[in-house]
Amino acid sequence: MPREPQLAPPKWDCVGELDRLMALARSPDRWDQQRARNALERLLIELAAGRARTAEVQPWLETTLTQLNTTPGDYTKLAREVGLSLTALRRQFKTATGVSLHAYALQCRVSSARALLTESALPLKEIAVKLGYSDEYFFSRQFRKLTGVPPAKYRRSCQS
Repeated sequence: MPREPQLAPPKWDCVGELDRLMALARSPDRWDQQRARNALERLLIELAAGRARTAEVQPWLETTLTQLNTTPGDYTKLAREVGLSLTALRRQFKTATGVSLHAYALQCRVSSARALLTESALPLKEIAVKLGYSDEYFFSRQFRKLTGVPPAKYRRSCQS
């Protein structure tokens, strides 16, 4: 099973689709529950097909996603590694995933931060440095902006 999240195809209303699926699943009607199962199956098939298309058609994207998931980095260096200009990388990444390069990198950092906050007792400063931040306070502000909760409060909520 892949560890990184599968991005939804661009221009696909995943939230609306999931809300519809949940409403059907909660319905007492047997046929609505069957429709919910079919909707979930369709959603999973679409995501799997998207992952297959991504890996087959765009090998540069797989390298880019891997790099962004593992190390915070220099986008210019990353663009050179995949054989594109920075502008082309940003444009093609946005087209392929529906998310900007920087937004995806931030999502990866926050995901890593969540894991470190719940699975380790490292101080916030060390977590910030480990994720490529030079300033612990900037890390805290960015984490709060993206999750709605400060890192220390997030850690406390996961421990209780």
